[in-house]
Amino acid sequence: VQRMVDVPVVLARDTLAACAAELWQGHGQTCANFLYIFVGTFVGGGVVLGGHIMGGLHGNAGAIGSMPLGRSERADAAQLLEVASVWSLERALQERGWDSQRALGDAEVPAPVADVVQAWLLRAGDALAMTVTTAAAMLDVDAVIIDASLPPALLQALVSSVQSQLGHYRWWGLRPPRVMAGRVG
Repeated sequence: VQRMVDVPVVLARDTLAACAAELWQGHGQTCANFLYIFVGTFVGGGVVLGGHIMGGLHGNAGAIGSMPLGRSERADAAQLLEVASVWSLERALQERGWDSQRALGDAEVPAPVADVVQAWLLRAGDALAMTVTTAAAMLDVDAVIIDASLPPALLQALVSSVQSQLGHYRWWGLRPPRVMAGRVG
């Protein structure tokens, strides 16, 4: 690609590239400090501080999918990507005998699998709320922007789930960031 164009070409994680798009074309135009979360096949993200994308020493700043949700010796220990990824929702739908493209491709979730989607929204919302709380403590961001490879109504339901789950975490000494849906996708 570099030989074909007269602009610099760089490699970036997919979620970091999505974070850059949100910074330059979305909420980043009015928000200079945010954690960006993209819920796709797997969940990941990026960090923007002072209007600049933070890559980190190894380029993994904001790679939240690897965030632990419990101690490794616990039977129910998981990483964020195991709980809040679209992959986990698709797997649950397949266990119910549904094609995930069919179930998630429409504007409305089909009634026979609505309980599966609601259960995922609750689990994913709680895990992401823990991530938001951690980000507030570590980064002191203004906002957390969540985008996803989900239909718009389901993305909004996920954002609402995260917002409602925030009340289950202690905020002593912290200022809760705004949690909102991304604009770019």
